[in-house]
Amino acid sequence: WPQGRAVTFKSGEVPATVDWPLWLAGTPDHAYSPDIHPFKWRGSLEWGAGAIGDMGCHLMDPIFFALDLGMPQQVQAQTEELTVLAWPRGASVKYTWQGHAQHGDITMTWYEGKNVDDSPKQPALPPELEGVTLTKGGWFIVGTEGVIFNGADQCKNPLIYPEKRRAEFLAQPLEQKYPRSPSAGDPQNEWTMAIKEGKAFPFMSQFDYSVPLTELGMIGGLAMRCGIPIGWDSAKLEVPGLPEAAQFIRRPNYRKGWEYSAEKI
Repeated sequence: WPQGRAVTFKSGEVPATVDWPLWLAGTPDHAYSPDIHPFKWRGSLEWGAGAIGDMGCHLMDPIFFALDLGMPQQVQAQTEELTVLAWPRGASVKYTWQGHAQHGDITMTWYEGKNVDDSPKQPALPPELEGVTLTKGGWFIVGTEGVIFNGADQCKNPLIYPEKRRAEFLAQPLEQKYPRSPSAGDPQNEWTMAIKEGKAFPFMSQFDYSVPLTELGMIGGLAMRCGIPIGWDSAKLEVPGLPEAAQFIRRPNYRKGWEYSAEKI
């Protein structure tokens, strides 16, 4: 979907199958546009959360889970073509954890979209990944004994580099610790299984995990909009020392019938 200056809202006729006011939910009234519905809303500041909000939960999930990261102390973003309508054409977001209980100081950087010269916004590869080609989606973790590289969304094909280290690890693989899903790769079916059986499964992302993971992506988008390095108070849902960030965190008002507050939960 488009982001940056490529985002426009051409007018159009509301499809007969769409209840447009219902689709708008709590957002302000707006004329129907095929540039919003059914797909391109993702790049819009009003209705979407950009690439990091859409794909961050898929790509950062394995890292967030495996390293038990929690919330970072600082988030800093660099953007290309962040407009009043749209999320940026390209961006990088650097998350910093200081003194993590298990891993010490950690940095994680998210890359999305393109640079001003139209080249992909991607990281430099560590020496262990020489010859590896980056794809449109993926991630890698740089550790003290090697690199774990996954050249796809989610955690579909993680590989250890260098290959010698991979062979050493696989020679004595770890004992299976977590239960496996009977419907692996099909989260929609996992969800319906949980509903039909009336219980949560340990291989699913429960709210106590998925909410902080979503929050991680959202504060990356918040850093893009603030334009300066920010801290984050997860309990208060605010940026310490930057009250003007509140305009990006909570809507000033909601359409009638869609008012929301935590007290209503």
